[in-house]
Amino acid sequence: MRGSIKKRATWEFTVDLGPQPLQRCPACKKRYWTSAGRIKRCPKCAGPLEDRLERRQEHYTGFRTKRGAEAELAKVVGALASGTFINPSKLYVDEYLRKEWLPAIRATIRPTTFLSYQGHVEHHLIPEFGRIPLQQLTPAHINVFYQKLLTEKRRRGNRELAPGTVRRIHATLHRALKDAVRWNKIARNPADAADPPGRPPAQKRRSTSGA
Repeated sequence: MRGSIKKRATWEFTVDLGPQPLQRCPACKKRYWTSAGRIKRCPKCAGPLEDRLERRQEHYTGFRTKRGAEAELAKVVGALASGTFINPSKLYVDEYLRKEWLPAIRATIRPTTFLSYQGHVEHHLIPEFGRIPLQQLTPAHINVFYQKLLTEKRRRGNRELAPGTVRRIHATLHRALKDAVRWNKIARNPADAADPPGRPPAQKRRSTSGA
C-alpha cells in the first residue's frame, strides 16, 4: 500500500488500494465500486453490468500544510496495513437508515420491535441527522440531539420527550450504528461516546415494620 503527496491549490495525497471489485458498464464505460453496494443496472444508461477487478486509488484533498497531509497519509496507510481501513463514502444517514439498515434487519427482529425502530428513524433520527454523511456523524451531534429532545416542546402534546423515550431512541441509533461498524461503513460507533439521559435512582422502599 503506497501513497503520494502533491501540492495544488492545497496539499493532497493519493493512496493506492490495490485491486478492488467493481461493476463496469460495457456500453458507457462507467465504473461502480461494490464497496458502496451492488446495483442491478447502470444508473446512467440502464445497461447490464459486468463484474471486474481493477486497481483503485483514493484521493484526499484540502490539507493546509504538507505535514498535515503526511500525518493523515500515515493514518490511512496504517489502517490499510491493519485491515481497519474504511472506504470513504458519501452515504448520508437517511439513505443508510431508510434504504439499508431497516430493510436488512426487518426479518431478524419481532414486528413490534421493527415498528418501534421505524418510528424512531422516521420521526426523530432522519429529521435530525438525515443529511449528515454517515462517516461524519459525531458524538457531539448526538449529544446536542438528545438535549433538544429533552428540552424542546413536541408538536404532539406540546411537551418535551421523557428521558425514558430518549433512551429508547438512543438504543435504536446505537444498534443502527453498531451494524454500520459490522458492515464496514464506519470505523467506530459514535453513539458509544454519546451521553443519553441516565435512569433516575431507584427509590428506597419504605419499611413496613411497626414502630
